[in-house]
Amino acid sequence: MEPIARKPRMVVSGVGRAALLVMWAAGVPLASVANAQEFRGTILGRVTDPQGAAIPHVTVVVTNEATNVASESLSENDGAYAVVFLIPGKYKIETTLAGFKRFVRSGVTVGINQHAAVDIKLELGNVTEIVDVRAEASLLDRASGGLGQTIDNTRIEAMPLNGRMIFMLNRLAGGVN
Repeated sequence: MEPIARKPRMVVSGVGRAALLVMWAAGVPLASVANAQEFRGTILGRVTDPQGAAIPHVTVVVTNEATNVASESLSENDGAYAVVFLIPGKYKIETTLAGFKRFVRSGVTVGINQHAAVDIKLELGNVTEIVDVRAEASLLDRASGGLGQTIDNTRIEAMPLNGRMIFMLNRLAGGVN
């Protein structure tokens, strides 16, 4: 009969345990801080036909109106699409599909860490016909219930600060008292 091979056990002394605990305790807050550093936003929604049925495999092109940088996404089987990692700004959303009118929506605002929901309802028609919708997206994030706003440097510098109290800048955001 052969002896059973045992796996070596790692023995950690009291000092080693304390060092591991300190490293773990230091790493947990850093993980949450790293998550809080996200400054980009997302445009997401569903692509549907006039009856509300999902349309899969539609290319959705999202273009930053200030920089003209385009990003694209392909809708899933349930019609859902998401264009992620967008810098804050105004965007134009476009889709084209044979048998449907071209869809264009301008002026969609994406803020810091915001998920702007834009559902695309394609209308039957020729591709030469264009449906151009111009509207402002709500600052309210319907996915999380959060409210966000980006305040540019010019407005911050123009704001008179009472006693240099940085918390006075909260008054620049709508709905903040």
